[in-house]
Amino acid sequence: MNEQEYQLKSGKPACIVPGCKKDTYGGSRGMCINHYVAKQQLVKRGRTTWFDLEAIGKAKPLLTKEENSALRKKETRLYRVWSPNLGQFIFVKKND
Repeated sequence: MNEQEYQLKSGKPACIVPGCKKDTYGGSRGMCINHYVAKQQLVKRGRTTWFDLEAIGKAKPLLTKEENSALRKKETRLYRVWSPNLGQFIFVKKND
């Protein structure tokens, strides 16, 4: 199974960098946070551009607002809520 077919348990695709199986997030151009920040530093320093990285397959095109919001709707978030019955904070799952 190649990296593009690999899906994590969270349902999100894995990072496109070979050998990396971390979660991607909206706006990351198909990379995990660590690889995205590394590529972003190269772009900021003027060593490459996002267009060049897309052309050689090292980054995906930027997601549209609709695609990004579709990814976020599938996420389950935990919220810290005070429980008066237990007298302590508990975590509650909420789907966005």
